[in-house]
Amino acid sequence: MNFKMIYCLFGLVMLSACNHKQDIAKIKGEESFHRSVSVYEGKKIIDQNKGNADFVILDMRTEGEISEGFIKSAVFHNYHSSGFRENLDKLNKDKTYLIYCRSGGRSGQALSLMKELGFKRVFDMQGGIDGWKRAGYPVSK
Repeated sequence: MNFKMIYCLFGLVMLSACNHKQDIAKIKGEESFHRSVSVYEGKKIIDQNKGNADFVILDMRTEGEISEGFIKSAVFHNYHSSGFRENLDKLNKDKTYLIYCRSGGRSGQALSLMKELGFKRVFDMQGGIDGWKRAGYPVSK
């Protein structure tokens, strides 16, 4: 590769990074949203909300899955429990939630349910805890 190609590729990467920051900023200012995000974006959202009492990380896996590790500060709501919908409906719908499961299937379905139940701000972390671990992010036990 010549110098001009390297310079152009660098410029494209930087432009993409700037757009990502703008997307996160737009999300923060929105009154209502229901979005899927990557594991990388999920980590960033968690980091940006440390100490925020209006931000909740929801782990939707079973007890057995949780014993394999979870994201620090997560609250557990087993997607497969008989009272899942009712328990979810009792949560504060005005808070911001980042939801995840093992790989993204259950949390994707829960995203739709949370929208239906009237939750205002929900991020669904695609890739779940498996993607989180593959990215090398820390888990608690």
